Amino acid sequence: MAAVWALSAKPVKNPADALPTEALKRAYVDYQKTRGGPSFRAIFFDALSPVTSAFLVSPYRLTQRLIAQQIFLCPGNIRCPLEQNLLALPDVLNSGNLQKILLPRSVLDEAFAGMRRMNIDGATLFPGVDGVAWGLCHRMRFLGSTEIYHGTQY
Repeated sequence: MAAVWALSAKPVKNPADALPTEALKRAYVDYQKTRGGPSFRAIFFDALSPVTSAFLVSPYRLTQRLIAQQIFLCPGNIRCPLEQNLLALPDVLNSGNLQKILLPRSVLDEAFAGMRRMNIDGATLFPGVDGVAWGLCHRMRFLGSTEIYHGTQY
């Protein structure tokens, strides 16, 4: 199974509310203004106990992937699965704020083919060499299928 998560902006509008101390809340507000390393470190590395939640962050140095995706959801506690961090967000379970869509592996090839028809591939989703490689992997699988050769001499 492949999982796709859809998260409404409501639960992450005030992520500082999930922080247990005033010092961490101030550090998060400061981070949102400055995108500075010391504030980020105070929240995600130096906190006495990791905060199980998820936070919208905008790194100071942006990679091609982060530029394309425009946002990054950082888990507060890397010792927990992403799902546990997401479920710790306030009101996340209210009115469909969080949806987990499970796709069986059997539909993935069809989904990737549909995305390719809309000019969405690894290179557009994940810019850079890794995205190109991801896209080529799925194209090669498509080219190797017997359907493409139906009605030909090959």
